[in-house]
Amino acid sequence: MKNIALIILIIVVSAIGISAQTTYNNILHTDRRSKLMNTPVDISPWINVWRSDVKVQSKPESYFLPRVLDRVNNVYRRIYHEHSYEERKSYYYNQKDLLMEYPQKPEGKLLTGALWVGGLNDFSLQLKWPKNASIPAADSIDVRIYPTSYGWFGWTVERLLGKPSVSSDNRVWTYKSDPSEKMDAEYSMQVPAATEVIAVYCNKDDVPVPEISITSPEVGNWNSMDIEIEWGFYPKE
Repeated sequence: MKNIALIILIIVVSAIGISAQTTYNNILHTDRRSKLMNTPVDISPWINVWRSDVKVQSKPESYFLPRVLDRVNNVYRRIYHEHSYEERKSYYYNQKDLLMEYPQKPEGKLLTGALWVGGLNDFSLQLKWPKNASIPAADSIDVRIYPTSYGWFGWTVERLLGKPSVSSDNRVWTYKSDPSEKMDAEYSMQVPAATEVIAVYCNKDDVPVPEISITSPEVGNWNSMDIEIEWGFYPKE
């Protein structure tokens, strides 16, 4: 009887513990939801982030980033710097972007970056530096975006983002895109200069890798949603 009573006691205590943990998790989730409500959606958990401080990237698609940037450096940038105006014009007829000056190749190494599907024209990019690490000088960081109307490996332009706004503790840098900018598409059409690729370069050694956060009014804010699931069952035959 003692053994049975002990087993019953263990089951009851375990059930109470599970119930308490479930209640605690529900409170955490409810609190998290309330904090997220009407705040901008950060797309970074769902995109392909590449980091220089890891040997194996968290998502296979992240390995495309260095390849995209290699194509920018060894194809598109060379077209401008190594070919005449008439030669460039023959590649993409009436594409003014091809005829405009291409930025010089970035100095230093690729620190981090990201690529995704679905271009953003109006967005904010945040670099969040680790709390217990030394923050680099602003002039050692070079942040670039690559607007395109052809996808990751199609013709792209390159833009340098301006100086960031900096938080009071200097650990969060916020860059803004220019939503008014246009770029060439087929048949001399102008479309919003939306990007699917960002890259962060640094010309110093031993620099920590920041976390990336990207928000956009084109993505929107968090909101609640009621979902009703109706289960359907086939009658027994």
